[in-house]
Amino acid sequence: MGQYFYVVNLDKKECLNAHSFGDGLKLFEIACSSCGTMTALALLTCTDTERGIGTWLGDRIAIVGDYSDQWDEVQTYTDISYDIIRKMCEDPYLCRQMTARKQQWNLGDEPADLRRLWGLQVKES
Repeated sequence: MGQYFYVVNLDKKECLNAHSFGDGLKLFEIACSSCGTMTALALLTCTDTERGIGTWLGDRIAIVGDYSDQWDEVQTYTDISYDIIRKMCEDPYLCRQMTARKQQWNLGDEPADLRRLWGLQVKES
């Protein structure tokens, strides 16, 4: 089993779910990600706010595990994973990398616009 983690912004009450990026939820699965959760964190905390990134710059950021006293509160935070993935996919290199990752790690619950972008089957309602 082990402990599962989310990357969270304690000030904005937002979080990243590593599964959305094709990463596992364990600490080293997140920490060793490439073009995944850690790339998203880099974009969220960078000083380049002109392109709609850097929105977490200067905020209190933590990687909170499900054994933590904060876990129940973190479950109420807004998951912005797919929003930052859309930003990542504006870059052709990152989009190609995310496409390759998602074709291997397909959860099936991704938004339809991203599933189309990545060449995954879209469920029609």
